[in-house]
Amino acid sequence: MTRTQAETRHGELVDQIRRHDHAYYALARPVITDLDYDRLYQELKELEGGLAAAEGEDLPADGQALPAVEEAP
Repeated sequence: MTRTQAETRHGELVDQIRRHDHAYYALARPVITDLDYDRLYQELKELEGGLAAAEGEDLPADGQALPAVEEAP
């Protein structure tokens, strides 16, 4: 996977995880299983391990809080 592909996938994963967090915590209506969520999160952690994060960038797998999602699609 190229760096560009990894960065694109990272963004996709962050968006997916934010939506799933919102559905689970704010709406109390999870749309995926815990196992599927864990797989997404693990993939995110692996990508972040391979990418040099820009200073101040949100890295969900590093335990930084994600901004709330206004509305789940």
